[in-house]
Order: sequence, then structure tokens, then C-alpha cells
Amino acid sequence: MQRLKILLVFLLLPIIINNAQTTLKGTLLGHDGKSMINACIVLKQPMDNAVLKSYYVNRDGKFNIKIDSTGVWILYFTGVNHIAYPMAVYVDKPAVENVNVRLKTHEYLDDFSDVEVTGGFNNWLPATAVPMTKNPDGTYSAAVDSKSDTLAYRLINAAKGDTVEGTDADGYVYNGYEGYNSLIFAKPGKVKIIFNPAKLVKSSLPVKVTFQNSASLTAQFADAYNLILNNRLAVRSAFQDFKKSGKDIKNYKFDFSKEVDSFNAAIKKTKYDIVKNELRIGYLEFKSFNPGPDTALSNAVKKIPPSSILWSLNPSIIPIACSLAFGREGKENLEEYMKQFVSRNNSILVKSTTLFSLFVYSKMQKKPDDVAGYYNTLITQYANTSIGKMVKEYFPDAFHVKPGSPFSYLSDSSLAKAGIPALSDSNHVKVGSPVPSFSFISLDDSSKFVNNDSMKGKYYMIDFWATWCGPCVGEMKSLHAAYEKYKNKNFTIISVSLDKAPEDIIKFRNNKWKMPWFNSFISGSDRLKIAKDFYVYTIPAPVLVNEKGIVVAIQEDLRGENLDKTLGNLLSK
Repeated sequence: MQRLKILLVFLLLPIIINNAQTTLKGTLLGHDGKSMINACIVLKQPMDNAVLKSYYVNRDGKFNIKIDSTGVWILYFTGVNHIAYPMAVYVDKPAVENVNVRLKTHEYLDDFSDVEVTGGFNNWLPATAVPMTKNPDGTYSAAVDSKSDTLAYRLINAAKGDTVEGTDADGYVYNGYEGYNSLIFAKPGKVKIIFNPAKLVKSSLPVKVTFQNSASLTAQFADAYNLILNNRLAVRSAFQDFKKSGKDIKNYKFDFSKEVDSFNAAIKKTKYDIVKNELRIGYLEFKSFNPGPDTALSNAVKKIPPSSILWSLNPSIIPIACSLAFGREGKENLEEYMKQFVSRNNSILVKSTTLFSLFVYSKMQKKPDDVAGYYNTLITQYANTSIGKMVKEYFPDAFHVKPGSPFSYLSDSSLAKAGIPALSDSNHVKVGSPVPSFSFISLDDSSKFVNNDSMKGKYYMIDFWATWCGPCVGEMKSLHAAYEKYKNKNFTIISVSLDKAPEDIIKFRNNKWKMPWFNSFISGSDRLKIAKDFYVYTIPAPVLVNEKGIVVAIQEDLRGENLDKTLGNLLSK
């Protein structure tokens, strides 16, 4: 029996060890040490607004939180009329922590003459916010159209920083970010919103976070993150104040000695290596503003592996870390070292952010093949990430930037001013040139193939595409119409898929579009060779070839309605 008990203990031991649950319990209170009208705690990943989980706070302010997964997490302690407090939590092994949080109220402006209201009635767009009018009694009001019996809104230009709750509310609801929407229950139609400055909850008391065990890893990790945020805020505030002064930004300078000293002091004080590395990564943010050699930091950063979850705290500083850690060697091997952050780190944010840094780096280094590769990876494998969506929004393809975007410095004209030729014009299949050599095996019958010689005497369009490519699928209607119209006029189509597997094309043709012409699938080294020969950096990439093997049209001339016009002009001659 005793042996059985021992055996059971050992069988259960791995389960206990693998359960890295961290529990935080305590109180979340307002500035006055009392519970708030509405309060909750939400769990997010670093640098990501998506709410993973919300935790209930009792009416007396007490909470009990359990985080089951290992890694770095951000807990946002929120309450109505107060500024949300972000706390970084490192979960590695089972731990129980007691912590009390007292929030700080919003920092309201002295002048409310520019106060505006935004909400569901204007899709929360600041540009179309409704100005509020000052009334004789000192209140402000605005009438808005409501389509439901619940109107949600927030105020703009009432406090420093973000929008805030209004004083006229029948209730409040957490908005998924760092604050609460004020709710007014009324019949659909015109709803009058009143803002009364006299009802604002104000206090000069700072936020206060108290861990029962201030020497614990959890407490010190949270303190280190708070130091990083405070130093970041100090730098940003100083820069904003300088801009408001009207002085030339070129003359802006900031003395980082206070921030640097605070990091060094904190690193010396803590006994935890993970906290030391957290602080070093935080300090890296300032290296872009304060360049120069830093041997101690350089040696320390080298010891933080690309696989470390700590990089998720701010993935954008990874290029700085690489350059600092390896100096000239870093410049030569920067790309290869950065790739390790993509292959070895488990954080999707780290992977996607580093891929974007590599995308930009390749543009600056004039590497079109790499530019295209990183671009296609971001818009396909990372399409649903914030970085992937950003790339899709601001980059119509690998080589062009949307005018007026935050990345206009990567446009052809901007790169040209910096002495970097435009990649979009440097390499592509040109009209009037012979079609590159090719040989494609049929997806329907592996014994059949087409190449330059077999296609002589015919007009044909090679269309590089994939089932996951939205624009490619969007061309299917015009492709099928063109094929049916011109297939008896010495014209055909060769569709070359860049999908992950042949089964993807088979499924697509069975369920969506038949594509009754020659279809091929390429992968591995064949894909790389064809992509390089035809300069396929983005898809769809159509190329029209005449009976003599000369390219007669490419890209936009073969898209949508233009395809029929182009074929009509050429085949009617």
C-alpha cells in the first residue's frame, strides 16, 4: 500500500510541476481607497489590445486572478473615472501573490472649451466628433442621433491623453481597451448629452501598488515594467512639450542620464536574472535616441537568446539589439541573426514584427527577392496579425507604399533621395522582351508539360496565383470570360499555382472555379527559380506572350476588364 502511495505521488508529480499557475489576489480600489462604480481586470499579451480574459472584481474591490499559461502577460487594472494601470506578470512556476492596487484619476484639463463627444452614433471616429456647447450654468451639452435604446459615448479634449467617460451616464461598460464607455438609456432619436465639470472625480493622489512580498519575482518583474513605462512616458512627454513650444525639432535634445541611472540602479538591486534582462530590454528603447557604444549592455544583450519571451515586451527594438550586440559583425550578419527571432521565438508578435523589420531592412539594402519574400509571408502566414493587417493597408504590393502613409519614407521617391534605386522598376519582365525559359508539368496529368518551344505559334497568358490570394481569386471571373471568348482564337491560359500543396488547387477547382485550361503547381527550388526568372514578387502576376515568344502585356493590362480589352486589341489584328 505504501509503495502504491509513492507511485501515485510520482505519477502526479509531472502534473503538478507542469501547472505553472500564478494566482494574484487582493483589492482594486479608487483614488480614495474605496471601491469604484465599475471595475475589472483584463488580461492581454504585451503590445496587443486584444482582451484574452476578463476578471471579476467584487463590490468591495476584492479580486482573485489565476493565470494558467507560462509567459509574459499584461494585466490591466481598470475602473470608471480612473486611469488604467498595466502590470506585467511573468509566469514560470506556481506562485501566489497578494497585491493591492489603488488607481489614479484622470488628469482633467482646466479648459473644456474644446470638449467633444464621440460614440456609436459616429462610429467612434474622432474626426467626426460632435462639439459640445457651453451652457449658462457651466455645463456642456450636445444632441446626437441614436439608433438604439442604449447610447454609448466618451469625451474628447476633457483630459490629458485618451478619451474619458462622461458625467451623464445611466451605466458604464468596459470598452475592451483601457477605459469605460458611458451609457445613456433612451428611446431612439435625438439624445441630449450633458457634461458637468462639477461632477468630475478628481484627485492628485498617484497610483499605488503594494505587494505583500515586495521581494518576490512577481513583484520585482512588475516594478521593472512600471519603471520602463515611466521612463518611456518621460521621454515622450519631453518631446511633445518641445514640439508645442514651436521650436525646430532638429534642435531637440534630451538628457537621458536620469533614465539610464534608474535602469542601472534597478539592475543592480534585483537578484533575478529575468528581471535584469527585462530592464536591459527596456533600456534598449533609448539606444535609438542615445546612440553610441555601450560595452556592458552589449555583452548583456548577447546573453538574451532570440527565443526569450521577454522580447515580446517590445519587439520593435530587436534590430537595435542586434546592431548593439554585434557591432560591425551585426551589420554584416544582421539579417541572419534577426531570422532567429522568427524561427526560434514562440511569440507571434515577435515573429511578425521582426519579419516587418526584415522587410524594411531588405528595402534599404536593395534586395528585391528578400523584399518580396518577407512581404508575401506577412500578408499570408501573418495576415490576421496587427502587423500583417498594417502591411496590407499601407503596402499595395511589395514595392509600393500607399501615399500619405506612416511609411512614406519607404516610397520610391524617398528612397531615391537617400540614394537607393526604386526596386519596383529595377527588375521585372518587360514588354518587348523574350519570355524567360520555363517548363511546367500539368497538375491534371503528370505526363504532360508545356515549355517555351511547345507554346510557340500560340498566344498564351502565364498567370502566377494562389488560392489564398484574395486578388487572385477576384480575377477568376474575368479569366474564365476571356478564356471562353478567345480560346478558339489561338489563345490559352497557363495557371501556375504558388499554393502550399496541390490539394489546395484541386479543392478550389472542384468547389469554386473550374479553370478548364492548363494548370501547374510549383514548389521548392523550382518555385524559387521561376520566381526569380519571372520576378514574381507579388501575385497575381499575369504575363501575356505572343506566338513568337515575346512578352506583349503584363500586370494591370491583364487585370479585370483590361484583360478583355488587351486580348481584343491583340487578337483582332
